[in-house]
Parts: sequence; C-alpha cells; structure tokens
Amino acid sequence: MVKAFDRGAIPLECGSTTGPSGVHDLTKNESVMKDVACDEVFVRRLHSLSQQIVGTADRAMADREACDNFVANHPRPTHNMRGEPRWEGSLAQKHLKKDMEDGRHFRPDGSRLAPAEFRCLRPHHQEHFLATMRGHIDQETRLQNFNNCLEDKQKKPDAKKRKVEAKAKKDQST
Repeated sequence: MVKAFDRGAIPLECGSTTGPSGVHDLTKNESVMKDVACDEVFVRRLHSLSQQIVGTADRAMADREACDNFVANHPRPTHNMRGEPRWEGSLAQKHLKKDMEDGRHFRPDGSRLAPAEFRCLRPHHQEHFLATMRGHIDQETRLQNFNNCLEDKQKKPDAKKRKVEAKAKKDQST
C-alpha cells in the first residue's frame, strides 16, 4: 500500500477524493491485496496510513523550511577562527590538489620541496599560514599514498589470476 501512495496510484487525500472503496478497487489486483476485503479494518488501516504519510510529508516540508531559514540567517563564515580564509572550496585547495597531482611538490632532482617553498608557488597559498599549508600538504600526500595502495590492491589479484591461468594453460599443454 505504501508503494501505491509513493507512486501516486492512491492520492494522499483518498478519503475525500476516491474513498476507501475506490482505493480498494485501485489496489485489489496487486499481489499483497488479493485476499483483502473492503471492510472496517481496511478503512481504518487506510485512514491511519494516509495520516502517517501526510504527517511525514508535512514534517519534511517544515524541516526543509527550517533548514533554509537557518542557512539564510547564518551564512558560512569567510574566515576561520585564526583569521585565515576558509580552506574548503578555496582556490588554494584546488591549486594544491592540482599541483601535487602534477608533481610540482618535487624538485627536478626528485627531492621534495619544503612546505615553505611549495607555499611560495602560488599567491593563493600564501593567504594561509605555513602550518595550515603543511597540514594540507601532508593530508594530500596521505590521500595520494592511500589511492596508490588501493590501485595496487586492485592490480594484485589480477596478477595472481594471470599466474593461475598461465599455470593452468601450461598444465593443459603438457
């Protein structure tokens, strides 16, 4: 029955529009409704289910309005508690990820740039304190290492599978 309400086969205000007998006629061919009669129990349960669904929809609308009101009255701060611009969604965050993907955090000889040197690459990075940049560089390094580890784990079963297949072929040919 709940699915019939969800897909709109039964209107939410079925008591005032189609009535319980109309709802029974709409749903009597469904597998869960084959042996259900349109009696007092059906009417009572239909009314209760309708009230629950309407109440849930009303609460969802009220919650959405309250959330929108809160967001409108409390805009996201532009700076954190230390006076720096927010990191999330900033150009510094975007450039840090791109620079590290491109390998700009390494010198030509392969050694790593110090966080202070890396911070000097772009003016957006200089808006943040060195300690903040160091933390985000370390965080991005850990993320890259984790992603590399996951890629290696995905490749490893394939290598094992190929070894097993090669051994099976070798055994078949002999």
